[in-house]
Amino acid sequence: MFIVLQDITSKSTFQVAHAALLDAIGLNRVKSWVVQYQTKYQSASHEKIHHFTQSEDVARAFLTLIGFGDSTRICWDWLRGETLSSSDARSVGLPPVLDQSLQLVNVLRMLGRISADIDGKILVLMLDEATTLRSVTNGDAIAHWVKAFKILADQLTKEVGFIVSASFRDPSDMPDPLSDAQIESRFGQSHYIQLLNFGPQQADEFVRSLLVEWIDPVKRETLESTHGAERDGETISADSFPFTTSGLETFIDYACRNGNVTNPRDVQKALDDKLNRAIDDDRHILSGSYVTSLIAEG
Repeated sequence: MFIVLQDITSKSTFQVAHAALLDAIGLNRVKSWVVQYQTKYQSASHEKIHHFTQSEDVARAFLTLIGFGDSTRICWDWLRGETLSSSDARSVGLPPVLDQSLQLVNVLRMLGRISADIDGKILVLMLDEATTLRSVTNGDAIAHWVKAFKILADQLTKEVGFIVSASFRDPSDMPDPLSDAQIESRFGQSHYIQLLNFGPQQADEFVRSLLVEWIDPVKRETLESTHGAERDGETISADSFPFTTSGLETFIDYACRNGNVTNPRDVQKALDDKLNRAIDDDRHILSGSYVTSLIAEG
């Protein structure tokens, strides 16, 4: 489940990410999981959730989700970490807010357990644009993120996978919730993976891998046979189509035009641009001269 961290303020806590992750999973999916979970374990389902989360309230909220009307919405909002009105809280028998980092993480871990049990799939959580965590300056808010990340990054947390993506010029620029020594030790240095810019060789390998993955070989052979004249006499290979070999070389030079480096996002953007323009021209094979003409047009 992929989310982009945004609207982070100085006092934002992990609840912001938690709520966004639940929204990404979706109420309907969670309701379906819980229905199947309760059907599988019957009366034991409440005790199993209670035992794992160490919370009677969390167990009640999960199992109330499968009802109808306002109670479902109220329990979902509560599980997301929203503060309920006193009347809504009373109506479902819950405290006004679920706000402790341990409790929020246990909700995610419980969802991971149910996902594995019902769908046989591991729930992987990915937070992108974590650079925005630099905006969190309040001490209590930073501590909230650190406590949540400590649990999610711990090797003993098997119920969910956890990935954080961010852009930094140097690891020392990481915000406090990620650079804390307790977090680094739990992730493990080997799991801090630096994604460097691509030079021409890496960009070429990346594009060829994309094309091989994307293109149906049978359809490729048909198009090559039908539109062979568009090669302009140039050679073509299985991992360069729809480019000729020369066309792909020209495209890679273009992709790496800024300092002889690029990155996957910019490569894909350039591919989208050039290939969509080829579609507009009803062009099926992109020769070196044709790619040069596209570049010249800007």
